[in-house]
Amino acid sequence: MKKNFLFLSMLSIAAFSCKEDVEDPAYNFKEQNLTGKIDNTDWAYQTGYASQDGSNSEGTIYITLVQGHTGEGCSTWPEGDHVFFTLPNATGLYKLKFDFNNWDAEDNQIVTLFDQESTTNNFATEGAVEITEITSTQISGRIDARSEDDTFVNGNFTVTICN
Repeated sequence: MKKNFLFLSMLSIAAFSCKEDVEDPAYNFKEQNLTGKIDNTDWAYQTGYASQDGSNSEGTIYITLVQGHTGEGCSTWPEGDHVFFTLPNATGLYKLKFDFNNWDAEDNQIVTLFDQESTTNNFATEGAVEITEITSTQISGRIDARSEDDTFVNGNFTVTICN
């Protein structure tokens, strides 16, 4: 009886310890307008613009998201802190990472959170950017980008394409 109990106990332990570990994703998009902090200063997306280089699925998109600004649409000029990044010109999920040992790695992807006061580029290397839609006039997406505890953005955006 003791041998059976011991065998069943060992079998139970083995069965439960062999389950597949499920890791949380490295990003968690919030359903809100894009907000966050840049060097511990509150930041909220108000407008932005994008430009495209190359055709759809080839080339690059350059996106700038601003809070304070002058002008509207394609004539917007950032004032103060802003967020910018470059992605392939296609919808999809782009995980953030940067290989400090290989600056030219093709899969390096960062979001820059610029602090106007200190003129510091904070490189967010944790999280992801998802481009959900590209039309002939707009690009929509969402971001969860983190550089440090006091420098991050999360939420949705839509920008005008200016070429």
